[in-house]
Amino acid sequence: MILRDRLKKEVAELSDLCTLPATVTRLMEMLGDPDVCIADVVAVVSADQVLASRVLKLANSAFFRRSFPVGTVSDAATYIGLAALRNLTLTVGVMDTLRASESGDFDLSRFWRHSFATALCASRLRALVSTSDIEAYFMAGLLHDVGKVVLANLYPDVVSLALRDGVLESLPFVEAEGRHFEMGHAEVGALLARRWCFPDDLAEVIGNHHGDFFKLSSVGRVVQCADRLAGVYFEREVGPRPELDDKFFEKAGISRLEFEHAHVGELLNNLQTTAVMLGWF
Repeated sequence: MILRDRLKKEVAELSDLCTLPATVTRLMEMLGDPDVCIADVVAVVSADQVLASRVLKLANSAFFRRSFPVGTVSDAATYIGLAALRNLTLTVGVMDTLRASESGDFDLSRFWRHSFATALCASRLRALVSTSDIEAYFMAGLLHDVGKVVLANLYPDVVSLALRDGVLESLPFVEAEGRHFEMGHAEVGALLARRWCFPDDLAEVIGNHHGDFFKLSSVGRVVQCADRLAGVYFEREVGPRPELDDKFFEKAGISRLEFEHAHVGELLNNLQTTAVMLGWF
């Protein structure tokens, strides 16, 4: 059993895995200033040509459903807003930082597929209620399991044991990891999010996404539902296929029939086309 204090110490001492691109770090600092100038933000993102290119790809993805292309970072700031631009830049920065983090039996491609499916489901569930802050729900869904990558890098052999326990004994990963780690991937992910200076509400969602549904924030509830929807409809997690009853769909705010007939096909197409376009899988 890997104890909590040991894990906290090792997460704090991580170097490469915990270093976001300088552009992302600078952008976080700038957007913490309520008087920040849009032109300054655009200049910072545009100066990193690789990052800017990937941000624009995501801004033009099926997620935003734009009828015309966004050609520049300035256009992105104008049409999707500074908050969305920040979240897209953070998303790309995190994914690029963790791109080469596969180790042991941990399948990074499968991890990102599930994460992206959760993000799409979270943004769709939010859109059924409101069109505001959809990109924040997307990012929370995308990053909810980031602690798994940390555990896989620190303890690849132990994570492999947990994955095998899940397969052999039909256990979901969150239960299997509990046999080997005193602190699970959700808490580890929250530690990493705070080290990266992510907003407190995002770190909270990451840290509590397996918690009591009725004690979660609105974003946390949506992400928890989206996580389960993604596991059933788009990506089978290691261990048993989760069952979703009518009470689950009531909590999610959507009927099973509506989700399966009106949303699954489109979300799956978005998952496949956007992932290929972005070169994530």
